[in-house]
Amino acid sequence: MTSPNSRHAHVVGLGLIGASVALALTETGWSVTGRDSDAATVAAAINGGVVTGTDPSPDVELVVIATPAGIVARLASEILAHVTNPEVVVTDVAGVKGSIVAAVTDQRFLGGHPMAGSELRGLAGARADLFRGSTWSSRRPIKLHPPPTARCTASCARSAPTSSRSVRGPRPIGRHRQPRPAPVGRLPDERGQPGRRARRRLVATRGRRFSRHDQDRRR
Repeated sequence: MTSPNSRHAHVVGLGLIGASVALALTETGWSVTGRDSDAATVAAAINGGVVTGTDPSPDVELVVIATPAGIVARLASEILAHVTNPEVVVTDVAGVKGSIVAAVTDQRFLGGHPMAGSELRGLAGARADLFRGSTWSSRRPIKLHPPPTARCTASCARSAPTSSRSVRGPRPIGRHRQPRPAPVGRLPDERGQPGRRARRRLVATRGRRFSRHDQDRRR
């Protein structure tokens, strides 16, 4: 069994989430390297003991991509193409997951999203206990189901619906079933006020829509 002290991780993106991941792994005995698009952030992370360097170990077992969602798929594909460890796990922290798991088909990729955060930003706000007690949802790359003709008998194929709208497309297969998080528009903003979509809904429904329970109480 591999001891924690000999396990290597690499973090791409050393902002609040990425640096917190690095600190949490270091606290449990991992050796963590990391890189960021900002050279000053990398220097501060090394000087502060968040990471030990910028070059991942050849034996890296875990790569965490903590960058904006728009570049996760490209970075994941590039990393997976160069990492030789067949058991490496490459994951990310982006909230938008559908397009990423559809683009990255390598089964060593495990899409992730930590349900945690802070009012602080950047490396300065990172802390090792940021994720303690939080849910970290995960999702595997999309796998395609076999076509109906491959798993049906001739009679089944003849009775299959002919409309393309009736045929289900590929379904994402995840490691765990997690509750679906609320859309961002329903969450409070930085001032604690309802999000834009929620405010519109409140204005449209205020004073004229109530649940059956509320209506019964008013009678």
